Amino acid sequence: MEDCEPLQLIAMFRYCRSTSIVKRATTANGTINVGTIQASDQYASDFTINIGANVPVGTIIPYVHHIFSTTDPNADRTDTIYLTVGSTEAMEDWETGDFTQFEWENNSQYPWTIVNDPDEAIGGSYYAKSGNAGRRNTESNLELTIDCTDGEISFFSKVAARANYGFFRFYIDGVQQYEVGNGVQSSGGWNATYTDTCTWQYHTFPITAGTHTIKFA
Repeated sequence: MEDCEPLQLIAMFRYCRSTSIVKRATTANGTINVGTIQASDQYASDFTINIGANVPVGTIIPYVHHIFSTTDPNADRTDTIYLTVGSTEAMEDWETGDFTQFEWENNSQYPWTIVNDPDEAIGGSYYAKSGNAGRRNTESNLELTIDCTDGEISFFSKVAARANYGFFRFYIDGVQQYEVGNGVQSSGGWNATYTDTCTWQYHTFPITAGTHTIKFA
């Protein structure tokens, strides 16, 4: 479409997983008729979400935001937005664009980095990525010491590594909680690029009250 053409737009917001949570977390206004907007115009589509009292704090609820044009079939975009129920929990979303939101220790030979990629990130524009992809016999560690209440710690991960050689691990107080090496190597031997064939996976682990150190490696 030409940049100067106005568009008639409709925005839709809906729950995207068929579970009982949908009955406890619903949108009050699931569809908005944006109307006509001109090139370079901006529009904020505001949706009200009703959360039931029995939805646990920390529950992550995926919603689909779909905006499309009634006049141009090429103007169509869908994004999944992950909303976290609750208010007192500590949540790292990397949206500062660096590691300053919490006191992360990132002192490995190949430190983690922050990637700005809204199409790949979950619920924002940024995500954290380990720094030793494709490097044999190395580690890339990211650690944080935090004060916790009884509850859970959760995160999303996506792994691209040479099968049986590269691994992602998660630790609490030095005890390994999780390990995965779901990746495949493209052609080219040790100098090859690494192709991620999996999707973001959600993980949650119980944690007790007190001071704990978590590590991604």
